[in-house]
Amino acid sequence: MARSLMGMSMHFPTAATPFGSACETPSAPWWQPQSWRQWWVARRTPEPVQAQGPDRPHRDEDTVAAWPPEAARVLGQAERRVHTALIAACPEHWVWPQVPLSRLVRVPTRRSYAEWVARTGYLSADFAVCDLASRPVAVVLMPVEGLSARALRRRVRLARVLQAAGVPVLGWDAERYTSTAALRAAINSAKPAQTLLP
Repeated sequence: MARSLMGMSMHFPTAATPFGSACETPSAPWWQPQSWRQWWVARRTPEPVQAQGPDRPHRDEDTVAAWPPEAARVLGQAERRVHTALIAACPEHWVWPQVPLSRLVRVPTRRSYAEWVARTGYLSADFAVCDLASRPVAVVLMPVEGLSARALRRRVRLARVLQAAGVPVLGWDAERYTSTAALRAAINSAKPAQTLLP
């Protein structure tokens, strides 16, 4: 079969396939004739998995060999001091550091839980004071010195969610909590939905 286009003669194959002519296979444009066998082989051959996002030149390297891990401190020096003070002030409670917000509160599942996690799932409390049944009694946040504007917004969002859940939020103040008794009194007297941030 021949057709005239711009004064040129073009020929198209008419080999029979399950889809009609060779140029009618699903993956072959009309200008690139493809036989049924070629289409079937291409369909059965898996395509290589492409890395998501920007180019990743180290994607084929072993994770442990390329990035040798070392044990790190979970808490900094100032955080260790606060943790020690909280344990001394609340001997009948659990004191856990770096607790994700998603472990401290529950939300209804009638709306998208994934959307809620995307908004708050990466927030965490510096310290969670919990009773022996692991229910949060209070949350203590470290001072805000040196925090970026973005970190401050995350801190406010964390406090809002905890306040709505009825969990008191206290900001650590070394000048205010000068003794174990003062810190214990502040935690025991904290009321639900109370936020004491500087």
